Amino acid sequence: MTQLVDADVELTTRVTVATVMQKTWFRVGLSREQTAGYLSPVRDTPIFQPGVLGMVVRDDRLNVSIGAQRIDDSYLPIRTASDAELLVHSMGKSQRLPIVLVHLRSPESWALARLLSTRLIGLARVITLNHSTSRQIFASLPIVNVPFGGALLVWSDLNARGVSFTGEEIALRGIDNVRARLMSRLAAISALARGIDEGWRSARTATQQMARSAAEERVLRAIESDDHSGEVEALRSQVSGLKDDLNLWQSIAEESEEKRVEAESLAENAEDAIRNADYWREQYEAAVTRSVTEDVVDVWDLVPILVARSDPQATFRALEDAAQDRIVFTDSAQRSWKSISYPDAADMTLKLKMLARGAVDLYGPDSGPIGHLDDWFAQRELKVASSDQTISRSPKLRTFDFEGREYSQVMHVKVRDGVKPNEVGRIHFDLDKENQRIVVNHVAVKLYSS
Repeated sequence: MTQLVDADVELTTRVTVATVMQKTWFRVGLSREQTAGYLSPVRDTPIFQPGVLGMVVRDDRLNVSIGAQRIDDSYLPIRTASDAELLVHSMGKSQRLPIVLVHLRSPESWALARLLSTRLIGLARVITLNHSTSRQIFASLPIVNVPFGGALLVWSDLNARGVSFTGEEIALRGIDNVRARLMSRLAAISALARGIDEGWRSARTATQQMARSAAEERVLRAIESDDHSGEVEALRSQVSGLKDDLNLWQSIAEESEEKRVEAESLAENAEDAIRNADYWREQYEAAVTRSVTEDVVDVWDLVPILVARSDPQATFRALEDAAQDRIVFTDSAQRSWKSISYPDAADMTLKLKMLARGAVDLYGPDSGPIGHLDDWFAQRELKVASSDQTISRSPKLRTFDFEGREYSQVMHVKVRDGVKPNEVGRIHFDLDKENQRIVVNHVAVKLYSS
């Protein structure tokens, strides 16, 4: 398929499906051509993956892979120390795809992870980290230093300089701008690494061979039957087929030449980078020093304070990150806070921090004897009630659904009591023992009037 993306630039998408050695090969190729005929550098062309690629990987009947790596349109979360150890091990294998590491800290970083996982299919594997696993990976591989709340493209060769974006850059540029920058880098490298489209070449060659054989047969039949007009027509057809052959091999040669020129261009860029290696090394070392200095700051101190009647996502995402995903917030929790003008947002933020820290202790390796949960939280200066008759008797209030499971909404933190009804603060949550976390479904005032 060819489309005009600029006044004199055509973008061609070619999809090839070929069966070789009982395996089906699926390839999507993009190329652009300047049609004006004058000599001028080609401007950057926006590149988007064709929708057919997403349709293929989302088809449950198909198992799509590149080498030994399965390809899909989801991101891989790395939440625990053991997960991080496995990732460090796999990153040392040069046969893997490039990896985009995203530190989930803000709504923008979450949105970026979701976008990249569906828009860089087959080009890079998107992996999400929390603060703890990000620092663990950095400790094992200092070159893999994901910016706080940002993203880092790690090439298959760990020694190659990656492409990084800080949290501030993501928020300022927008997630689609980040996608476009990563796509422009990955697409050119992928085109070179994947080589020539052998499936398409084989199919074209086979088609041309069949046409040539048919033309030769028509010529022979015409000669045998002494049909001079038929012989002339058959010879014309044969000449036309030979011209098609010539065009085919010319296009293959041009494609190979384009690959060579692109490779030389990348080599020249590499030489430029080498010539400036000292400068960039100094910049990198300075960045690492800054990152290490920033990292000594208590991650809990960086949790934004809630603002009444506004979107709490930034605070919720920061708490999830600081607690190493031992606490999560539902969409209902987000809506509950947005709908009220709570008078002391700072105090509500403090209680959420205390609950999140409690989740880390509760599901951490040194939780110690727990006993009665109310008393356990009381030792951490948090007033938690594990029962409420009104809520227990109400089917509407008693439970909530999250990620396909039903949870109880009875347990809650008493943030404030003995004040006006619109100032009585409550945090309703349940314990998810299977996933080792606390699930919060309500951050607002009481669920019912007294």
